[in-house]
Amino acid sequence: MFVKPSAHTCKECNGTVFVEDHTQGDELCTGCGLVQRRLIDPGEEKRIFADSKDDNPHRSSVENEYLQHGLGTTISRAQVKGERSRISRISDHTATANDRNIMRGMQELTHFCNLLGLHSRILAKSKKIYSEFEKNRPRFTRGRDKCTYVAVLYMACRDEGFARSYKELAHSLNVDVKMLQKNYTRLRKVLDAPQTKEIVATDLIPRICGRLKLDYRTECTVLEFAQVIQHHMVGKRPNTVAAASINHALAFLKAEKLE
Repeated sequence: MFVKPSAHTCKECNGTVFVEDHTQGDELCTGCGLVQRRLIDPGEEKRIFADSKDDNPHRSSVENEYLQHGLGTTISRAQVKGERSRISRISDHTATANDRNIMRGMQELTHFCNLLGLHSRILAKSKKIYSEFEKNRPRFTRGRDKCTYVAVLYMACRDEGFARSYKELAHSLNVDVKMLQKNYTRLRKVLDAPQTKEIVATDLIPRICGRLKLDYRTECTVLEFAQVIQHHMVGKRPNTVAAASINHALAFLKAEKLE
């Protein structure tokens, strides 16, 4: 429930504070309990209408703001007695090829983000990048490609400040590193995106320290070492510099504790 003051008054007691009961879909007066109005939930449909209940209670998604044509929602493709639902087939027929590509890309990007445990901000950013890519890429060029999806994730991670290396994403999602770099270059060219700054060790250290469950003081010490070490390890990979910084910082803290 959500309590909020309102500009209008209750007809029964002239109260001005109302509560929104989203479980029942009513707005109630806190003074006398009179129902003021019915609420309309603009979110996803949560009820299950199929005979067989699966793990996903959604039969449709929220409005897809990235589509140009079509219904604007993704209808469930659950099979009933071996056949797809008629409304899902109608949805496919009303959507353009561009919209179908965008919807397929959204599904793949969501799947990859769930596999990697990425933040919801990265998922939202990657969806926006991919929809712009689909709208601007030249006709008869390859679009629905796994390396393209991973390249979109790579760009989204960098834009949102959660840097990932080519090698890390390629290894995690089983794609070729060189093909990933090639698709990222193509993605930047289509979107006319500016050159992003190079990934350095300090971009990777907070996430690595989090995985190693190092405390905040240790992480700060590692960052201080990295700022010094990276000037002496020019040409080395950022993850190599990060590993060296963590090693030296832990050795320093251990020696400091012994003293």
